[in-house]
Amino acid sequence: MLILNYAEGGNLHDYLQKNFINLTWNDKLFILQEISLGLKSIHSKNFIHRDFHSGNVLLSEYWKVGDLGLS
Repeated sequence: MLILNYAEGGNLHDYLQKNFINLTWNDKLFILQEISLGLKSIHSKNFIHRDFHSGNVLLSEYWKVGDLGLS
């Protein structure tokens, strides 16, 4: 069983729909870096996400890859 923190910031899909115009390139690169680190961590443990999309990238304190149910 895997338990994740509640993502009070919602998911990346909804976040981008509301905020895309206001994001700077640095903001976008930071989000990409956070996602890359999350996927790197998952892959380093020999897991593959298998359902990766913007709805499964969650904002808590940091951007996190979630919904690992099919991994």
